[in-house]
Amino acid sequence: MPFLFDPIRVNRLLAVLPSLRSRLRDPAKEGRESALFEGWRVTDRAIYRLLANPHYPALREGLRAIENVIGSGMSLKELRNEKDRGNFRSFLAEALLADHFLRRGLAVLAAVPATAASPTSRSGRPTSPRPSRCTARATGRRVATGSET
Repeated sequence: MPFLFDPIRVNRLLAVLPSLRSRLRDPAKEGRESALFEGWRVTDRAIYRLLANPHYPALREGLRAIENVIGSGMSLKELRNEKDRGNFRSFLAEALLADHFLRRGLAVLAAVPATAASPTSRSGRPTSPRPSRCTARATGRRVATGSET
């Protein structure tokens, strides 16, 4: 489903989300020009649904979480490039979970893709269910905060 957005507004928003900005192409070059709204653009990338609507508190919270997780070192490539709304929701849920752990001082790592980590049977099929492509998980190690150092 294509998303309509104003690249000038998105650029203003990305000015306060520097980690996310560094991982996205210039909004003025994203997607294609709108046939109906001069200066606006149309893209299939679902992340622009959030970027085009920061006036909704839930979407703003999602953007804050994405910024925090990318700032911690995770790339969230699947989330940034996803076009399917259902898959995007799954990737956004993972980002929100990672943010939840990060805000509590836990270190978060991306999981190894199932194709590289799962044992296989004689037929070559995985012997266990495949986890998602990128899963946030807490390592259990606390990260020192400013008051602890």
